[in-house]
Amino acid sequence: MKKECNICIELCTDNKKVAVFQQIADGIRQNICSGILRPGDMLPSSRDLARQLGVSRKTIVKATEILLLKGLLVSKDRVGLFVAQPSAISAMPSDVSSIDISPTACADMSATVLKVNDGFPDTRLLPFLEFTRAYRKLFNRAAQWKSLGYNSPVGYHKFRHAIASMLGHSRSLAVEDDELCVVRGSQMALYLVAHSVLTRGDHIAIESPGYGKAYEAFMAAGMVVHPIAVDADGIDVDAVGELCRSVGLKAVYLTPRHQYPTTVKLSMSRRHRIKLLTENYGLTVIEDDFGADFQYSGSRLLPLSSMLNKTHYIYIGTFSKIFAPAIRVGYIASSVETITKIAAYRQLIDIQGDTVQERALFELMDSGAIARHVRRSSKVYRERLDFATKEIRRLLGSNVEYRKPHGGLALWLTFTFSSPMSLLCSRLRKKGIEMPMFALSDGRTGLRMGFASLSNGEISRVVEALAAVAQ
Repeated sequence: MKKECNICIELCTDNKKVAVFQQIADGIRQNICSGILRPGDMLPSSRDLARQLGVSRKTIVKATEILLLKGLLVSKDRVGLFVAQPSAISAMPSDVSSIDISPTACADMSATVLKVNDGFPDTRLLPFLEFTRAYRKLFNRAAQWKSLGYNSPVGYHKFRHAIASMLGHSRSLAVEDDELCVVRGSQMALYLVAHSVLTRGDHIAIESPGYGKAYEAFMAAGMVVHPIAVDADGIDVDAVGELCRSVGLKAVYLTPRHQYPTTVKLSMSRRHRIKLLTENYGLTVIEDDFGADFQYSGSRLLPLSSMLNKTHYIYIGTFSKIFAPAIRVGYIASSVETITKIAAYRQLIDIQGDTVQERALFELMDSGAIARHVRRSSKVYRERLDFATKEIRRLLGSNVEYRKPHGGLALWLTFTFSSPMSLLCSRLRKKGIEMPMFALSDGRTGLRMGFASLSNGEISRVVEALAAVAQ
């Protein structure tokens, strides 16, 4: 085994502006640039380095995570951390804390297009080491091969139990293990509901403006889809009630905690009226609760489903909004009868889910890693939201109306002037920005800005472009 090399780092514990873990990350980089550490050199173990510097092992792990993400270090399983090869090091700026590793980052920002998403988590915050440990533990466990055969179509039983516990504690949803089905993301959940619970020709109401992929899923399944207007209090419940009476509305698709795309909350009075419609007309609420893990202000807001009987709701959640879009794991909660229908149809297109990923996510839930990641990410997202709203006030002023959301991963802005959406889109594209736009019924244009995955520099760039377009 290669011998560990020595590292020279001086820490300033009185420095309040630079965290200790950041000082350690900067120190290791300086050791690399000065030649003290050479490509291929092996770093001391985290325990040894923590003992040498007089800090906790967690501080060392946090510092090395930064360097792993930046490509200055590489990890070799069961061996340790090594200095990366020169090609990775030579491209790095002198200050590790200033590195922008976003997909759109490059030297000439004016030559690139920054694609703003509609509300994704920042994959730069993904706890890579925790994921690696979970997968390693899974494959190293004795006789683990026996559990890698076919699994239940509703998902790994321990994972479902952990989800049921989480829903009970954090969302006041009293769900049993057999009232859950694990799926490959919320879009698969919508597809399964549309084909197994609903019937071709059923009438369903959806929010307008709303989630286009849900509209497409229900239309493709042969539903009669009724778009219902959304205002500052959420969906127009009077219109929903009228459809219950006139056409025998079967279901309503809602995003009541952070409405897509406007981010408004469904008011409590309207929640109670929706509940009455479920009781009086047998209406089924399909609640898509994306972004539910991130709340930044106000009193705790629970899912609409927590107020309803299990026979009247189908609750959809996802892990994609916690970690990354590539983590295609979600879940459906409802009555046993509904879950049985969903599981039977699911077997026609997908005998089972991703057993390995489900077991790895269970390990992360069981160890508390997911809860820690949510806490860390929430702090970052809250700071980015505050910065984004300040920039909007500073640069856009009266040109837009905007709503600071109480949670979620996106902001909603509406231009105060009328202009064709195609023209605004073209002008914004010339400024190097692409972002989701929505044509509103009054002729104005709404924009959904996923702030969570943007750095402060990227947020400023987006708002500056919007200000130029608004002139």
